[in-house]
Amino acid sequence: MSQIRVLLVDDSDDFLDVVSEWLTADPGIQIAGTAHTGCEAVTRVEELKPDVVLMDVTMPGMNGFEATRSIKSKPDSPLVVLLAFHDSETARHAAWAAGADDLMAKANVTAGLLTLVRDLVAGRQPVAQVTGEKKRSIRVSKPLTKQGPSREI
Repeated sequence: MSQIRVLLVDDSDDFLDVVSEWLTADPGIQIAGTAHTGCEAVTRVEELKPDVVLMDVTMPGMNGFEATRSIKSKPDSPLVVLLAFHDSETARHAAWAAGADDLMAKANVTAGLLTLVRDLVAGRQPVAQVTGEKKRSIRVSKPLTKQGPSREI
């Protein structure tokens, strides 16, 4: 299998250095490049054609959600995993609304990022997305009409 080409996007040089060093220790990963802003990420995606973009949510100027929306609006767009300070249901929904393939808390990067990237590249739906889909259904405890049982919507 060929290497997975990754574009790292974060406004912190320290974060880029650490994650780059950690990812390149895996022979299946190649760092295609880095970017420090959402605008730069959009340009670098067009230039470098990475397989996966790992992008910080919070950056000056164009944030990760906006950059993802721009990247995903183009044909043959790469997979995009947004990296957030916290993984919350609200952040996850915002990530999916922007077109991201998944969202991960930065604190979990070393524990699950490689598996997530490999699953996405292989076309498998990440476990977090499956769980996220289940979280979206709302359990209605009272009937929606006077007749009829409770149901999920």
